[in-house]
Amino acid sequence: MFRFIDRLQAQKGQLLLAFFSWLLCGSAWGQVSAFVQADHNSSSGLATANHWLAKGLTPHSPVEWVHYRVDAGVGYEHAPWKISLAQTRQGYLLGNSSAMFLAAQNEAKHTLDLSTPGTFPLQAEVWTLKATTLAASFKHSLSSDLSVELKPYVMNIHDYEHSKGQFTLVNQGGNSQVTGTLARTGMRDYGFLIHDQPDAGWGAGLNLRSDWQTHWGSTQLKVENLFNRLNFQTIHQSTRQYNVTATGGQLNIGALPSVTGQYGYTSLQEHLPMTWLLSFQPVAIRGLTTAITGQDAQARWALGYEGRNTYGRLWLRTVAAHNWSIGVDWDIHPHWRAGIGATTDQNLKTPTVSSFYLAGYW
Repeated sequence: MFRFIDRLQAQKGQLLLAFFSWLLCGSAWGQVSAFVQADHNSSSGLATANHWLAKGLTPHSPVEWVHYRVDAGVGYEHAPWKISLAQTRQGYLLGNSSAMFLAAQNEAKHTLDLSTPGTFPLQAEVWTLKATTLAASFKHSLSSDLSVELKPYVMNIHDYEHSKGQFTLVNQGGNSQVTGTLARTGMRDYGFLIHDQPDAGWGAGLNLRSDWQTHWGSTQLKVENLFNRLNFQTIHQSTRQYNVTATGGQLNIGALPSVTGQYGYTSLQEHLPMTWLLSFQPVAIRGLTTAITGQDAQARWALGYEGRNTYGRLWLRTVAAHNWSIGVDWDIHPHWRAGIGATTDQNLKTPTVSSFYLAGYW
């Protein structure tokens, strides 16, 4: 399969032309669409400094996650098949709240107040990806009550970055010490590598969705990146070791010097985190959704409600009561549909747009 994808990479121009020709010529017996959409989800608040600045340092901070995705492209549907070609941007963050707090301090260009004594583990991992994605989904009914939709995809990767930090912060007697390792993949800003090359790669993966109807209600499982692989023939890497001591109870993160470091580029395989949602909609309470959602092994409970009418719907959602989202979508034209959602939490003064979409059908 992967050797076949390598050959496709060399022919992507012809493939794109053939794909668009098929869409235009096949519109008489299928449905063509154009879309732009974005979605943001997290275990706590949005990926904004204001939310995480209120968290502070805690010795046993919980692990939090954030992910977002933005897509713009075209699609074609002829039941039971759906095919799409889109430009995609994805981002994932996994780390404890103390690490999120320090990152927010750095983002806000604050000098850290390290007067709180104690030992604080700091762990965080971040993925960002920009790619052209070709996906094809197939929905199959296993029985009258159970259906499964598989969505394999391939990607031409334009930009990728993966950072993983594991540190320990010790505050004691007015002195602070930071020790640990920061590893980065996909950074291209060294400026001193001989015969430097841009990062390039391709990826493949599989998404899953299933629906099960019972007398009590509807159960749905949705998994993104159930399987995925990112393959790079050449990509930049760096590993830095830190052992920094500060006095006066303050530390400037941006000025942290590494003790040792290794830089270069190599070939390797990476993968993106898996995101998932297991939800149940009871028949007894129409519009209510109870769910468990998460990223990899991290999970939170979620609750939602939606009301529908002839033209669209209004929905509400919360993840562990840490954030609250409200949204609406409606038919703005016989062939166009739009939607927008906003999220807020106890640390945001005003709601922030967290999702939107616009889609046209022919």
